[in-house]
Amino acid sequence: MDGIPQPVPLVQRLPVELLTKIFSVHRKFFKPPFREADEQGYGNARYPDEVSRLAHSDLLALGRVCSQWHAVAIKTPALWSDVELNPVLWEKGSVSPVVLELLRRALERSANAPLDLLITHNPSAEPPPASVLALLSAESKRWRTFRGPVFLFDVHGRLGHLEQLHIETSSSISPSPAFFGALPSLRSLSVPVSNAMLETVVSAGILFEHLTRCAFRFTLPDHGRLVSKTLPFATALPPGADLLLFFDLTEADSTMVEIPLSTLQISSLTLEIECSDNHKTIGAIFARLVLPRLASLSLVSHTYTDFMNVYPVAWPHNTFCELSARSGFATTLLDLNLYDVKIGRDDLLKCLRRLPALERLALSDHVSDHGRAMYLLDDNLFRALTMHGGETESKDDDTAPLVPRLRALRLRSGFKPRGFTDHVFAAFIVSRVRGMSSSGDSPAQLLLPVFDVSIKAVEDYYRNIDPKAAAGLEKYIASGELAFEWGYLYYDI
Repeated sequence: MDGIPQPVPLVQRLPVELLTKIFSVHRKFFKPPFREADEQGYGNARYPDEVSRLAHSDLLALGRVCSQWHAVAIKTPALWSDVELNPVLWEKGSVSPVVLELLRRALERSANAPLDLLITHNPSAEPPPASVLALLSAESKRWRTFRGPVFLFDVHGRLGHLEQLHIETSSSISPSPAFFGALPSLRSLSVPVSNAMLETVVSAGILFEHLTRCAFRFTLPDHGRLVSKTLPFATALPPGADLLLFFDLTEADSTMVEIPLSTLQISSLTLEIECSDNHKTIGAIFARLVLPRLASLSLVSHTYTDFMNVYPVAWPHNTFCELSARSGFATTLLDLNLYDVKIGRDDLLKCLRRLPALERLALSDHVSDHGRAMYLLDDNLFRALTMHGGETESKDDDTAPLVPRLRALRLRSGFKPRGFTDHVFAAFIVSRVRGMSSSGDSPAQLLLPVFDVSIKAVEDYYRNIDPKAAAGLEKYIASGELAFEWGYLYYDI
């Protein structure tokens, strides 16, 4: 046996390209979620965890398998090109030599790879020490993405390769108009809006017509005037771009100044609101927009987490209907996310009647202002959405099927007795599957599943689906025509 060559273990025979891909995916799933520390505050981040993250300890652990894996882990620049820093690393205003050495090592091992930098933002945290700022500023020509307090850095004229910029700042930082220099490669921009910030954006000569994503965050009390100054930038966004408007209305003046009518060529719009009194702001925005290419609309409550939360987004029904008619949503709007929106059934059905091209819809039960459950998802709604006779073509009369092209439905339910009954819900699903399957397309043209429905509830409101109703769906699930999910809605989703 000694003379017989032993086979090389599989782990040593994997191509370097495949190993690199595996290591990269492993890093994304292994490292502790940075978002958790970001949202909860840097004080909840543990110093040892953040040092381990900066050291890329998970990557180094893979390098202990064999010499080949060690070489790939250490000598592949792309695996070291993401640098994430939490203020807990300099919590007392100074940074340890160990942290500085780990940062230097990560930058050295990233070689010439584009850098993705993320610095957790917390207004009460100490800013990065000068030594950290100097190390990262020296590599600014390699910055590809940056999220954090960018105005602390010395980067003027050296951001030619920056593609994504998410600016975190506070009222104590006043950017100079000529801070950036040119940003020719920028494709994604997120900024907190202030008069000084708008001057900086103008001076940077940002080519909004080249952006694929743009987010404006309004957190100052005088948000109405700032919106009117900001929308002209959004009019330059190209067809296909995504726009997010975030409003923190907790300390805002509830009045809105006259906003100029603006035509945007964007394909996706998200309005995210932090405050219970949000009806006037959303209505004012809807009333002054024309969106002839909009394919996706989402209304999101920043403080809304589950069914029992009392701060959903108010639905401005009349201004939405006017916006829909003005913009031609009947032929363009494909995706409508109303998870966080408190809307009555009658208003919803009136809206859906105007949206025959809609393919994806998200809805939820809610609680009223008095703490009582509002069951949007009831038998009357599902009967109204049930298709009869396999009709998929829209007509001008009221007998036409609602949203005949609907392919995906996402639901959050209270699952209470006063809500829907399972056999009505199952009949609705079957009608949709049959309607889409008999649409006239050949089997080769049909994309499976033809209908995808997911219904979830917070754990306290969960119940199992009736077995007889579930049995009626089984053959469609088995054939691949139906994708069906019934389960819990966990708070971290």
